Amino acid sequence: SSLLDNHPTVVIAMPKQISKALEDDRSEKLLNELEWVVVDEADRVLKPLSKYASSKEKMSRKRHQNPTEAVVNRVVSANPYTQLVFVSATVNNPLRSLMRRNGWSLDRVRVGNPFQIPTQIEHKFVDREGLKLSDTVAAIVARAKEKGRVGKGTIVFLMDYLYVPDFEMSLRSRGLKAETLHEVAQHHVTVRDTLVKRMIEGDLDVVLATEANSRGLDFPSLGQVILTAPSEEANSYIHLAGRTGRQGRNGEVWTIVNNEWEREAVGKMATYLGVPFEEHSAAELVESVAARYDEEVQDE
Repeated sequence: SSLLDNHPTVVIAMPKQISKALEDDRSEKLLNELEWVVVDEADRVLKPLSKYASSKEKMSRKRHQNPTEAVVNRVVSANPYTQLVFVSATVNNPLRSLMRRNGWSLDRVRVGNPFQIPTQIEHKFVDREGLKLSDTVAAIVARAKEKGRVGKGTIVFLMDYLYVPDFEMSLRSRGLKAETLHEVAQHHVTVRDTLVKRMIEGDLDVVLATEANSRGLDFPSLGQVILTAPSEEANSYIHLAGRTGRQGRNGEVWTIVNNEWEREAVGKMATYLGVPFEEHSAAELVESVAARYDEEVQDE
């Protein structure tokens, strides 16, 4: 009711909150006067189904329309002259198909070079040569902490969320302060801010995440990103790499490979993006970290 009583110039809210406000009989006046609707992270909130979606998923979507999609259609139905703006780092075929099905006539506008990566980010890859993935990740993190020139903290991206909890335990057993980025952190401000604060203050070495649950989260001082497998698409790599190197800070992005196919994938990505990927040996990283640890023990 406060939304309708106060006549605000700008309204910022979640789709379900807007939908609830529109249930009020007085909302028609608001809709008629509405000039703009801006949907941020459009691919994330609209959640378009891919062409490989199962029959069950398609049936569920028909029965339960996406809340963002429902709100936008309600607005357009009441006021066809409302300007729609959808903002997304990824405009894929499922998203475009969803827009066409709803009759949203849109022009695509690119802001900047779609494949531009900040020049202060260094790109590296390491062949783990049969070593455990957790040992390789731990060595990369230890190297960054020892160098001290990159920002604070590391995000490690795993391809499948099912493996994240076990991987967290593996890193903790190696002396790293690791924590999993749960889905709740995206929506709960307190949880999110606490996580960011802990990383900035050095109370957290590693955050484990997937590409999906890291969207919209900003770690300003993040020093490095580790991909446990090569990205399949340039857009995906750019999105993940962009978690570091914020506001002109230095950053490193590591891609871990484990076979010749993955090594070739990194080479193709480097050529496509026009950036060099520096190669490292996992065995040498592990040996180097172990040697420095032995020196510290002897000094004590």
